[in-house]
Amino acid sequence: MAAPRREGGPTTFLDALAALKCALLLRCPACRRGALFVGPISLTMHRQCPVCRLTFDRGDGYYTGALALNIVATEIIALAFWLPLALDRTTPIALAYAAGAAASVVAPILGFRHSRSLWISLDRFINPVR
Repeated sequence: MAAPRREGGPTTFLDALAALKCALLLRCPACRRGALFVGPISLTMHRQCPVCRLTFDRGDGYYTGALALNIVATEIIALAFWLPLALDRTTPIALAYAAGAAASVVAPILGFRHSRSLWISLDRFINPVR
């Protein structure tokens, strides 16, 4: 894989794909090798990339965008589970509510790592300053 672009370089479609790949694989967007999280199922992030020492957090409120991404994705997923059940008149409404509530609780936990990774990758793609 080619080295990531540096400050001031033009963005390309391949750079965008590489940023997306880093987000999906939970890797550092700068070196594309270091892990973002401490373990494979841990919710604890490294403060810096273990390979290139890039600091992931840029300041207070940095992960607010990741939180917003996670909330929007959760609501879409919950709606996708709940709406078909609610519209089907043969399904008990309690089951539809339970499915929507379960999706609303489980989806943000499952999406936490990837929403943070996507946020970091998007931020570093748009503003690659170290």
